[in-house]
Amino acid sequence: MTIKNIITVLTIFLSGFCYAGTSTKVDFNFDWKFSKPAGFVPQDTLFLSPDIKWEDVCLPHDWSISEGYTKTQTAGSNGFLPGGVGIYMKNFLTSDDMNGKKVFIHFEGVYNNSKVWINGHLLGFRPNGYVGFEYELTQYLKPKGSMNTITVCVDRRAYADSRWYVGAGIYRNVSLILRNELYILQTEYSLPHHR
Repeated sequence: MTIKNIITVLTIFLSGFCYAGTSTKVDFNFDWKFSKPAGFVPQDTLFLSPDIKWEDVCLPHDWSISEGYTKTQTAGSNGFLPGGVGIYMKNFLTSDDMNGKKVFIHFEGVYNNSKVWINGHLLGFRPNGYVGFEYELTQYLKPKGSMNTITVCVDRRAYADSRWYVGAGIYRNVSLILRNELYILQTEYSLPHHR
């Protein structure tokens, strides 16, 4: 093996260590609140009535399982469990660790048609329920020591949209990711969205 090949192999090997040092992953599964308000219709602007009743949940969470079986508005592929619209909310402080960092929230799986807000700002809409996704929070965070609110609306009103049980809600882990101002993106593969 030539010296050029050895240097190439070492460069590729060591680049993995460089990536590992550019981000911090924080478990964000705890201290969430959940509600499934009757008649709630998701919009791009977020208005939540103060009358909404919240329950404490930890993620991953599938609300269909806790509601029991039904034969109305469901299908066998859903395990005869109901869907509907559910809302998740989490409050967290802007910490010292976030100073000088880019802050992202990463969802490993939300089924499905999710909209995510931070402090009332719509971050995005994700129709797919199988693929993880993330949004940058940095520009919407309140100053250090202030309380921030993440809200996730999951619209699982469509039935029989899968050939197997998929559940409803944030059914995989959620992480807060802190990255340096300059960082290398993780390689991801996807297909263009076609309608």
